[in-house]
Amino acid sequence: MSAYGVTYTSSYKDGKEKIDTFHFFRSYDKQQKCLVWSNNSKGGFLFYRFGVFNGKWKPVEMRNNNLDKTDEEYVYSEDGKLIETRRWVDRVISSNRRSGDGKKPIETRQGWKTYYNSDEKEYCSIFYSRPNFISKYKYTYYDQRGNDTAIISIDRTNNTTHRTKKIYNSKGYLTEVYENDSLTEYYKYDSAGLPIADSCKMNRDISFEREEAGLKTRYEYYNGALSRITRYDAKGNEIYYKDLDRYEECFMKYDENNKITECKTKRYNKVNIALYEKSDNIDEPDISMSYRNDTLISIYSTKETRTANEEIITEIDGEEKDGTFNPDTTITRTTFDSNGNILSKKEFKNSKLVNHIKYTYNTQRKLLSIQSEVRLTKLPDEFHEGTNWDDPLTYNKIVYKYDKQNHLQSVTVLDGKTIKITGQYVNDQLVSVKETTDKGTQIIATYTYDSVGNITERTKESKGVKTITKTTFVYYDN
Repeated sequence: MSAYGVTYTSSYKDGKEKIDTFHFFRSYDKQQKCLVWSNNSKGGFLFYRFGVFNGKWKPVEMRNNNLDKTDEEYVYSEDGKLIETRRWVDRVISSNRRSGDGKKPIETRQGWKTYYNSDEKEYCSIFYSRPNFISKYKYTYYDQRGNDTAIISIDRTNNTTHRTKKIYNSKGYLTEVYENDSLTEYYKYDSAGLPIADSCKMNRDISFEREEAGLKTRYEYYNGALSRITRYDAKGNEIYYKDLDRYEECFMKYDENNKITECKTKRYNKVNIALYEKSDNIDEPDISMSYRNDTLISIYSTKETRTANEEIITEIDGEEKDGTFNPDTTITRTTFDSNGNILSKKEFKNSKLVNHIKYTYNTQRKLLSIQSEVRLTKLPDEFHEGTNWDDPLTYNKIVYKYDKQNHLQSVTVLDGKTIKITGQYVNDQLVSVKETTDKGTQIIATYTYDSVGNITERTKESKGVKTITKTTFVYYDN
């Protein structure tokens, strides 16, 4: 068994006046079945049901704006290849003709079925003007390279209604398109195979992709001129680009986990040359410098070193202001215990200690407290809920307490005044969250669950606005 869920979220002012209703759900249920549901305050929604084919999640059904009707279906082979799609839409036959009650225009379900070959390319579509009534067919033909060379449409009496013919050169590039024997599109390439003309996209951006030396290469043009070249490795990582508009060229390298390890870029602009140097397993280059007439005017640099018990991050950042260039150097030194938990974090700015944060834990390695010499502004996201705290709230210390089952029982924020967040559990499930301040105690969130542990209703209140989120699960056989 698997399930899909519908989430209804309604907002109320002071718990009474309804402000809006918003529907959204994208998650996995307890059986790890993929669920997607979305909606908005205007009433539109989209629902997808997924299945597993050859080890991959793929959509098998879509319903749009009406849960009682299926709008799209997807059929797969045993090895997970798409072999058929079915799509249906409601159409008004005539706004003047009425149904039996005389109130609604007569509607019908129109749609089409599409069949795919072993390469998952469309080869036949059958169109229906109403259920079980075929109106036309469309056939697509391919060459040995997989290029579509002809598309023919035939009506239900076997008369050809439209023909599309495509011609490719010896390298497999599209050169001409004919509609009913009339030339409608053309494409030209230079001796190296680079696209230089596109009749459909003159004075606009155009792009082409092809394999070069085993690598996917993308060429982008603007107003008929080549503007950018991008190359990718076998895993899809961008390893090189050349931007002819920005006079910029970049080379990138990755480790076995597809994390960028090196990014070297050179700009050829004579006024402002930017140089990027080696990165250490991070997503962005760790050094960038800008010059004006060979004089350094800005720098941003990060360097990270890590041992088993310590991490040091050095950041240099600054740019010229009013003819003066004085970059700041910030060093963050973090220490860890043998379990990898943070013990302390010290921050130095231009060699001066500006903050020291300490962390403590219980014997079960659960966080007990965070204490900072300087007030912090990042609030703890405990119990998966926001709170009524005024924004921004600064604090020096946070204290965590746990019950005998090691559930997080309370979070206390200390900053002159005390704010305490308390959670209540029943059968290992969080059922309510309370907030206590100098103004008193109130329940800010409650939860209810179904028999298998899915949340069926969640009520949340913040700053006088009460939001109720209700989820209903409907089960179906896989």
